Parts: sequence; C-alpha cells; structure tokens
Amino acid sequence: CKCRGSACLKLYCDCFQSGKVCGASCVCVDCKNTMQHSRPGGARIAAIMETLSRCPGAFSLKRADACCSCDKNNCLNNY
Repeated sequence: CKCRGSACLKLYCDCFQSGKVCGASCVCVDCKNTMQHSRPGGARIAAIMETLSRCPGAFSLKRADACCSCDKNNCLNNY
C-alpha cells in the first residue's frame, strides 16, 4: 500500500482491508497497521473494532457490496 493520511487504518488500505499488517513492500507514511499497534489497546485493534461496529461484513470478500459508502463512483476509484 501507499497510504499517506490514514495511517493505514481505513478500508481503502489494501493491507488493512485484507486483514494483514503492512509489510516491507509498503511505502505508507505514519503507518499504524503494524504488529506493534496490534496489541490489546493498540490503534490497529481499535480501528478494526470501530470498523466492525459500523459494518459487520467489512473484512469479508464482498466488502464493497456490504459496506460501500461511495455515492458517486460505486467504488470505481479503487481507494
């Protein structure tokens, strides 16, 4: 991924959406989607819980159908 302003804690981050932490191939800025933030009380866990409370199917394969809030582009911008 190459997230800059979301700390990789939003569903448009490919790594976060797939349930993985960001790795060495990512070029994100101020990343919080890491193992360090995956501990209880960490930013990643809090973001996952918040996302699931808003949309229980957020991390399923059919996320776009279940939780999409893109009004104008129907998720075609891929962010």
